[in-house]
Amino acid sequence: MRRPLPLLLAVLLLGTQARAQCLVGNSNAPGSDPTDVEIGQSFMPTCAGVVEYVEIFCNEGGTNVAGQLRIYAGSTVTSTPVHTQAVPATAVVPNTYLRIDLTTPVPAVAFQSLTFELPMSLEIPFSGGNPYPGGRMFYNGTNAALYANSDIRFNVSIIADCLPTTSSFSASACQSFLAPSGQQWTSSGLYTDTIPNTQGCDSIITIDLEVIDLDTSLLLDGMMLTANATGVGYQWIDCDNGNQAIPGADQQGYLATAAGNYAVVVSAGGCSEQSACVFVASTGLPATTHADEFTLAPNPSAGPFTITAHEAALLSLYDALGHSVLRQPMRAGPNTVDAALVPGVYLVHLEGTAHAQRLVVK
Repeated sequence: MRRPLPLLLAVLLLGTQARAQCLVGNSNAPGSDPTDVEIGQSFMPTCAGVVEYVEIFCNEGGTNVAGQLRIYAGSTVTSTPVHTQAVPATAVVPNTYLRIDLTTPVPAVAFQSLTFELPMSLEIPFSGGNPYPGGRMFYNGTNAALYANSDIRFNVSIIADCLPTTSSFSASACQSFLAPSGQQWTSSGLYTDTIPNTQGCDSIITIDLEVIDLDTSLLLDGMMLTANATGVGYQWIDCDNGNQAIPGADQQGYLATAAGNYAVVVSAGGCSEQSACVFVASTGLPATTHADEFTLAPNPSAGPFTITAHEAALLSLYDALGHSVLRQPMRAGPNTVDAALVPGVYLVHLEGTAHAQRLVVK
């Protein structure tokens, strides 16, 4: 029974730098390439940053020959490389990628081509067409004939320079709050949460959180149930009747009229919590009397009697079987009640007080 309040979001952009990954590549390469060739592939970075690693997919398992990774500016393998790196002989499992992590950063400019080239002794797939629109394949230093419009299966990771975003919002939650990152908070406070933004950089979120933690504990005194929570809404329910609301039972205290299991739903700030069901065993009047909240005289009474209340309240009068026989408002101070009651024992209760008193009518 929880209903959190809506969240108010205010986004503020700041200019601190963070790091994220952009991944470019091609996975559509059904053809097979001969072994023992210099394989090159041009690619188009989609963000600015530095090249982190190159991956080449291998159909064949085994050990790829030692060689040199070269990276060129533009879509070519005939210019002077901007990066060279010795690559040792590397064992590769069939149908996996051979990955080469760059030892020094290679700058990448968004949407400006780069090309990598590496000797491959293992069989690799190629497309026989251009499924990757950002580049093309090079075979033994050329881009001619069969390989003129092909791509290999590859990935290139670029660590991007990008701007993080910061945002803040205020939230009210019932009992606990689930943050965007999945953290759960159970108390009010000012929190910071971090998740990836749409660029893959940090989205830093400040959350001013109010957690509404409702007290659902109860006190039982005879047939009188009292909720410990104050300043909230109340609705008493009958646990033995499908948790149906008891008509008119919407005060802090509830005087049960029959044995059974009862609970209260307390509400505040858009949140509602149900207490545990409490068993009320007695079907008669409670033996405990408390005269400190209101006075009753004369008692016993042979007719009208006076109730002196500390504050305005609603009078509820019950017979010995727990049946309601009278309900009327009481003002602060003395109130005369002339209800023409038949002789017997009654229970007098003022709504909002924790206790009741016996009244004997002669």
